[in-house]
Amino acid sequence: AQVAGAHVLSRHAGRNPFQLTFMRAMLRLALAAVLWPLSTSAITISAASQSGALSKREDKVKVEVFYETLCPTCQAFISMDMAQLWADAEIRDRVQLLLYPFGNGLASIVPSDQGSAYSFQCQHGENECLGNLVHICVIEQLVDAARFMPLITCMESSLRAGMTAMLEVGQSCAMQNGVDWNPINECLVNPNTQADMYSIGYYSNTLEPARQYVPWVLVDGQHDETAIYGQLTQVVCAAIIAKGGSVPSTCQAQVPSLLRAGSNIFPEELKPRRPVCMGPGPEPAVLEE
Repeated sequence: AQVAGAHVLSRHAGRNPFQLTFMRAMLRLALAAVLWPLSTSAITISAASQSGALSKREDKVKVEVFYETLCPTCQAFISMDMAQLWADAEIRDRVQLLLYPFGNGLASIVPSDQGSAYSFQCQHGENECLGNLVHICVIEQLVDAARFMPLITCMESSLRAGMTAMLEVGQSCAMQNGVDWNPINECLVNPNTQADMYSIGYYSNTLEPARQYVPWVLVDGQHDETAIYGQLTQVVCAAIIAKGGSVPSTCQAQVPSLLRAGSNIFPEELKPRRPVCMGPGPEPAVLEE
């Protein structure tokens, strides 16, 4: 069974990997009270923000971000656009944030002498696979976006600045943010994490409509390409306003056109140009739009 085959970061997954993956992931989802629609067959990690107490009428806007750790545009998007969004406490309290660190990689289950094993290949090589795995463990161990976002942002900023030693980057950012690295390190060598990475890859590569590149952003299930053109805050504000309830101060300052009527709220001529990492496939490919 192959999602979007490869041979990086492989561990034994047992003789019935599909069943084990499903049961393990379903248990985690039940504990987190998050269940993806069965029609997508998506069994993924919940990275929901739990900061802020909202009234029933102030529903959170679900923001899903699909990315890979060594895509230059993903690094810029996370370290600048997402960091800016997350720095706004009022907006942060209205957002449920879900991160999927896999990107344009390939995932497969391959036969082995002891049953089956997971294998991964990433667009920018083995170091990116490790980076994606580190991010998965950071999200799993810290759970709350208020805790894991500073570390994720720190890592992507460091990688963007030219640092390449993935584990050193992770440890340094953990130290800077007062996070114990040991549980994250234990997660990295836990075979269950391989199943989580496979599940994220499956979900990422089976979206409907299909994901075409990274970073790929869904806001309340709708893809809006303007989110990666420096307009993430505006797009999220539009969704918050559409839901009703209190409007964050930042959103109040936005133009009335933020009440979006479609998937793209900004005219083509106003979109800043930013390269994206195209997919699917393991070959590095960057398209200047």
